[in-house]
Amino acid sequence: MKAIVWMHRDLRLADHPALCGALATVAEGVASRVEVVYAWSDCVYGDWMPGQAQQGWIYEHLQDVLLRLSEYGVRLRVTRQAPSVYVARARGVHGVHFNDPLLPAARQEADRLCREATHRGIAVTQYSGDLLHDPGCIRTQQGNPYSVFTPFSRRFREQVPDEQCEPLAVDWSGGYARGGAGAEAGGGTARARVCAETAHALAHRAQEDLDALGLHAQHIGARPLEASFEVGEAAAHRRLETFAEGPIMGYADRRNWPHHDGTSRLSPYLAIGVLSPRQVFTAVLRARNAAASDADARGVETYVQELIWREFAYHLLHHFPGTPSEPLRLEWSRFPWRDDPAAYVAWQQGRTGFPIVDAGMRQLSQTGWMHNRVRMITASFLTKDLMISWQQGAQWFWHSLIDADLASNTLGWQWAGGCGADAQPYIRIFNPETQLRKHDPDGRYVRTWIHELGDSAYPAPMVDHAVARGRALGAYTSFRKKLRA
Repeated sequence: MKAIVWMHRDLRLADHPALCGALATVAEGVASRVEVVYAWSDCVYGDWMPGQAQQGWIYEHLQDVLLRLSEYGVRLRVTRQAPSVYVARARGVHGVHFNDPLLPAARQEADRLCREATHRGIAVTQYSGDLLHDPGCIRTQQGNPYSVFTPFSRRFREQVPDEQCEPLAVDWSGGYARGGAGAEAGGGTARARVCAETAHALAHRAQEDLDALGLHAQHIGARPLEASFEVGEAAAHRRLETFAEGPIMGYADRRNWPHHDGTSRLSPYLAIGVLSPRQVFTAVLRARNAAASDADARGVETYVQELIWREFAYHLLHHFPGTPSEPLRLEWSRFPWRDDPAAYVAWQQGRTGFPIVDAGMRQLSQTGWMHNRVRMITASFLTKDLMISWQQGAQWFWHSLIDADLASNTLGWQWAGGCGADAQPYIRIFNPETQLRKHDPDGRYVRTWIHELGDSAYPAPMVDHAVARGRALGAYTSFRKKLRA
């Protein structure tokens, strides 16, 4: 009898509660082996299948997972079948284990999987592993979900004690496999390896399954993902340790400088679960204890708030699953966004004539990532200067980002568009030139991405910002009057 582990946005071996649970059934003699399944299916992702950029990133990490699983004698099964269908057709299944799905479609698929498994007499166990808290548990005193970040953050800090966030150690030594012992990266527990021939055969079969999906063909051009982000769970831990041992201390100030390596750059690993938030939070707590000054402590605390902001995004997605395509404030579905395909393409291509906007969009297209401050600037430009809907911006970011995260992408774009929780007021409109002077005063960032800056080949500004700002404010004022009428 086997224990099946369904992996989705949790492509790691360390701090993986579902994997721990499955291994425990083997150690107890209830199951004889573990099988890990990854389903590339719209039953899991719904309308939000990973975009072209992230597909390549997922492919690289599935390769890392399959190679490391094979060392333990575990084959990664990659399939286009929905997990519920896979389990229905599988033989000799004792139990199914998975971490709580975070995406709306995945939650629905989990319900189908539970019904199918129960019908067949198969035990199902769900685990909390990819958030610091259960998104359905933190509520207002009236029992409602929070829609403003600051009170949510206060409640979060009261309800989620630091000791609750300790990562789990994954123990491979319970008789699952036989062979020499080593140490699991990030886990610190003994592990047993199978012979090299068996591991190679398992990896080969898993690689064939993976290649059949065609994800490896989805890299955009010759984008060197590894030049920006190293692939693999070990690389993710190295990045986390490097950040927590130094740069986090200056995070409060340096996070807004796009030319400076002042952010954590952990988002691509968190987005697909190569790192768990518990692992990150634990490293951050160690940094807080090591803070040598008030400035250091302020940097750590600022980053803690960013982690809670991510939790807030999933809190909202859980309670309002329609928000990836519809505004949280439903009246904003009637806002008169402009349909301007030519302007939208110019924004996508980084040809707006505003250097800070264009640099960000070119960084995105060339690396699959963009500095967070510049994300806010480019989003403001699209929704305010061009008055193109936040949904179009969210779709392009989802397509282009290797760290695309449905909850964070939705919260960020609704913030920029003025129509969601904790939304940026529509009357607050970033001036791209002011933002450039403030956050890239010597132009190091924009010159990195715009090589023709200062030449005749670089386009003139596509709008007069003062005029565009007036147009946006006029539309907002008119819209508010109609709502009150």
